[in-house]
Amino acid sequence: MEAVSLPRWVIGAQSDGDTLRTATAEADVPEAASRALGASFDLRTVAPRHESLGHSNVIEVTRHSDRPAFRAASDPRADGSALIV
Repeated sequence: MEAVSLPRWVIGAQSDGDTLRTATAEADVPEAASRALGASFDLRTVAPRHESLGHSNVIEVTRHSDRPAFRAASDPRADGSALIV
C-alpha cells in the first residue's frame, strides 16, 4: 500500500523541452537510482511528490476468515482519499 507514496520517475516527455530520452525523477528517489537514470537518460529532477509524475490509487482485496477484506490508499500527489465502506 505504501508504494503509491514512494518516490518515482518517468521516462519520456513530461514538460516542454523534454524528449523521449528525458528521465524526470522526484528529488527523493534513492541516489543509486538517480545515478543509473542519469547514466542512460537526460535526468531532470523535480520536487518530491510532484504531481506531474502521475497519480495512482490502489484497492487491495484479500481474504480474512473466508470473507473478503479490503485496504485502500490514495496517492499524496493528488487531492483524493481512500475509504472503505
